Amino acid sequence: MSKSNRLSLPAIFAVALIAVAVMAIIASLTLRKPVIVERSPIETHRPNLEIMTIAHRGALKFAPENTLPAIEKAIELGFDYVEMDIKYTGDDIPIVIHDQWVDRTTDGVGDIGEMTLEQIKALDAGSWFGPAFAGTKIPTLEEALQAAQGKICVFWDTKGFPRESVIDLFKKYGFDRECLLISFGGLGMGGKNDAPDRIVKLLPTAPLVPVVRTIEEITEILAEYPNIRGIWIPIGRVTPELVDFAHAQGLLVGSTTLAQRDHHHNYRKLIDNGVDIFMLDHIDIFQNYLKTGDMETPTPDLLRPYAEIVNNRQSDDE
Repeated sequence: MSKSNRLSLPAIFAVALIAVAVMAIIASLTLRKPVIVERSPIETHRPNLEIMTIAHRGALKFAPENTLPAIEKAIELGFDYVEMDIKYTGDDIPIVIHDQWVDRTTDGVGDIGEMTLEQIKALDAGSWFGPAFAGTKIPTLEEALQAAQGKICVFWDTKGFPRESVIDLFKKYGFDRECLLISFGGLGMGGKNDAPDRIVKLLPTAPLVPVVRTIEEITEILAEYPNIRGIWIPIGRVTPELVDFAHAQGLLVGSTTLAQRDHHHNYRKLIDNGVDIFMLDHIDIFQNYLKTGDMETPTPDLLRPYAEIVNNRQSDDE
């Protein structure tokens, strides 16, 4: 090679720098490429007698809500998922509790966000429900996931701004898209909520289940959040057309029957429409309905034990 055809050292250095820069840009674009989960259409079964169940705050009819005994009882009763409401202590530890204040479900008073985990753990979260549960503690999320791991899946109600520590714990204990559903307020309910954006930033394949009421809402949400795991339809809006459209997109369909809606007419509606999963309190009533197919609407007598506990607790607080 002649001297005129040789590159000088500065030129070689410049070419190398350009090559490194190009590779860095390509790598950056690759990293930023959105992760899209592939979904296959879901077959609709009507009636869907294999419908999955979610224990609302654990088996709260049989044990104090959002406690380890409630999770253990949900497992024993055959629920597929257990709902967990997650809040954060003043020292930033995720715990499982519904209210922001400990007053209703413990023997203490105070805002969780202003209490340390040590203070939370000093409280009795079981005596209000019954003497057999005296001394029951509010569990940390880690304790709850340890109890659930390999036995029951989790339905996470975000209850506020989600933190990375929670995502890390779900990953640590193996709760993925096949065994975790994440709900939140706002999206699909006529208002914007920062929770899903925060969750997706922390976990791009997060198994979100937004509330929807129409086919148009499903389309709109999929355009913005393509990796959602399913949809949640208010029971009054459940129709075969909505279920079929969601299933065609590979989305699970869920609903809720709580309080006065927790009766056999709604069980039958969800089963007949091919819904995949729903949240309820009275698993014993539901299982009896599946076995007999002929059950009277639950009377106040069936609801009274739990209602009396709640009412008595509220009276004590007044």
